[in-house]
Amino acid sequence: MFETFTLQQPAGSDSCGAFSLAALLNARNQGLPVNTPTGAAVYNDIIARQTPAPSGYPPIFAPPAPRSLPSSLVRTGIARGFNDQVQVMVNQALMPVAMHPLVHPETLRIGNAAAVINSVANLQAMVQAAGYYLALVLDGNHWIALGRNAQGFYAYDPASNFHGAVGQPVGNRVTLNGVHYDFSGILICF
Repeated sequence: MFETFTLQQPAGSDSCGAFSLAALLNARNQGLPVNTPTGAAVYNDIIARQTPAPSGYPPIFAPPAPRSLPSSLVRTGIARGFNDQVQVMVNQALMPVAMHPLVHPETLRIGNAAAVINSVANLQAMVQAAGYYLALVLDGNHWIALGRNAQGFYAYDPASNFHGAVGQPVGNRVTLNGVHYDFSGILICF
């Protein structure tokens, strides 16, 4: 699913959300053209959506090199063609406590662009349908791309550039190339 997207986020950058979204867009377009859109182009879109930084948000979401907010990922994904019933699944019990104050303002920023659904389901249950997913992992510090089609379940990690078929998530853990990624409570379903 992600084999034609071979780009990797720059080392030390906070552009994992953008590169993961770019990989999903490339997969949706069946890899044509290869590596399109680039992660850098998607990251520029996200920066534009987060400038100026939302009032009261932690500085890690402020330009010039912000982390990607779920609301910015949703709106950028929709602007680039994902527009059919986007959902944001939120399992607040799995989120780091420091992120809890952002749930309400992020829900407001998403508005009617996507359905925000509070859930107690684990990652394994959330990714059973065919589709494209952005999953927040590693204590809320990293985004990865996940996808399911008739041939299997796939993943892309923008930090390691791992892309390929993976085993089904077990509970809230997905393993990519021998590395365990624990789900941090936010899944964007495109």
